[in-house]
Amino acid sequence: MSDEKKIIHVTKFDKGQRTPAEYHREFALGNRTCDFCGLPAAIRIKVFADPKEFIQRKPELAAAIMATNPRGPFLPGVETVWGTMVKVEDACACDLCKESGVRALGSKWPKDWCHHEVDRFGLESEHKQVFSTGGTR
Repeated sequence: MSDEKKIIHVTKFDKGQRTPAEYHREFALGNRTCDFCGLPAAIRIKVFADPKEFIQRKPELAAAIMATNPRGPFLPGVETVWGTMVKVEDACACDLCKESGVRALGSKWPKDWCHHEVDRFGLESEHKQVFSTGGTR
C-alpha cells in the first residue's frame, strides 16, 4: 500500500462534509453550542469547588442545588484529582468567545477557592486538557 492511500486530506475527510476538528468536536461535545453567542462549541469549561467552601461562600446557590437534587437534599459530589468536589459551572464556548469565556468564568468563580478545567478539543489543540489550580489544595 502506498503512502498516498494513507493520507486523508481535509477536503476528502468524511466525503468532504466536515473537517477532522469538526468531527471530533461533534462527538466530544455532543453538538453543544456556545453559551455566550450560540455558535458551535470549541471548548468546554468546568468549574469545581470544595463542598464546604461552596456552602460557606455561596449558601443561597448551595441551598437551591440541594432543594432541586432529585436524589435527596445534598450536594452531588464529583471525584476529581483534588478530591470530592461540587461542579458549580459547566459552560461551552466557540472559537470566537473562548478567551473571553475563560476570563468571564474566572472572574465569576475566583481561583482562590475554585478549580477550573478547560477542555480544548480538536486536532489543532493536540487533545490536551489544561488544568488551572488555585487555592490551598
